[in-house]
Amino acid sequence: PIVAFTGFQLFNHPVVPGKEVYGFRLAAAIDELDEIVLQHNQNFIALEFAALSYADPASNEYAYFLEGLEEDWVQAGKRRFVSYPGLAPGTYTFHVKASNHDGIWSEKPRSLRITVLPPWWSTWWAWMAYTLLAAGIVYLFLRQRQATVRRVEAAKSAERESMRKRMARDFHDEAGNRITKLALMTEVLKRSQKVDANLVEDIQSNIQELRSGMRDFIWVFNPENDNLQETFFRLRDAANSVFEHSDINLSLGTLSQKAEAIALDGNQRRHIMMLFKEACSNCVRHSGASEAELAIDILEDHFEIWLRDNGRGFNTQETESGNGLKNMQVRAKKAGGNLRIESNKGAGTRIVFRSQFTQTGN
Repeated sequence: PIVAFTGFQLFNHPVVPGKEVYGFRLAAAIDELDEIVLQHNQNFIALEFAALSYADPASNEYAYFLEGLEEDWVQAGKRRFVSYPGLAPGTYTFHVKASNHDGIWSEKPRSLRITVLPPWWSTWWAWMAYTLLAAGIVYLFLRQRQATVRRVEAAKSAERESMRKRMARDFHDEAGNRITKLALMTEVLKRSQKVDANLVEDIQSNIQELRSGMRDFIWVFNPENDNLQETFFRLRDAANSVFEHSDINLSLGTLSQKAEAIALDGNQRRHIMMLFKEACSNCVRHSGASEAELAIDILEDHFEIWLRDNGRGFNTQETESGNGLKNMQVRAKKAGGNLRIESNKGAGTRIVFRSQFTQTGN
């Protein structure tokens, strides 16, 4: 038998042509339509239907299937209506068929296309707007990040340039002083009636210091040396140079592989070098020691470089105002760390530089 739609309800309210229910209006009788279009908030519907078989209407049975929601036909028996609460936005096709008292089913089901529109915030143009907005936010974020990176790089570049100028100025002053001393000493030597061995030794010492200063200056400017490992290698060479003509036996601690991954910039390396060169020089001149040790300890979040001797030691409270110790404290601060001096009379001395570190790799 042929099946016809006999009614349509929205939120349990019958909808007839010309009457608006919850903002929805039928353009014609429901059986005359092939499609209805609903808003997202008009999604509680019910359909009524009937078979046009009048021989024994009470024996007619029905089956329906909402394509897009249900996967197979639903046997409704003699029930002539179905409701769908809360249909999600999408396109559906409702099919219904009937059987007569002889059990013969409709050759062609009656169908109705049902479209539930999405809310405006879920439409394609809304998603396009979201995409454009997200892209705009990402673009602004990346642009801001690039600007921040450029500012940071500019600041780092300015700091490096400032550091280079300071180092060049310091080296210029130091080299100028030594050259002036050399000029004066050679002038004295030239006027002298005989060769003064002490004066010649002073000249040689100043030339050596000038040469060492030039090597340090070049070493500091090489970015390949910007790590703790290279700093200790250079410090080891400088210490050997200071101790080699003394009566003090210098031993060197082993170096952990972690040292290569600990970053130090040129400014830090320079001040660490100057600090420990002065410490080594003080040890040779004043400690009266027979043994000294230079080593590095790398802990969880910081490292310590230390120089220890078995010399006569001193009272740190009595000598803390000395210019030498003050200069070392200043250099430790400029190197991004702090200096600790452990010493007692007759118990030797231990100079410890401590600094937090940043790893550049594994």
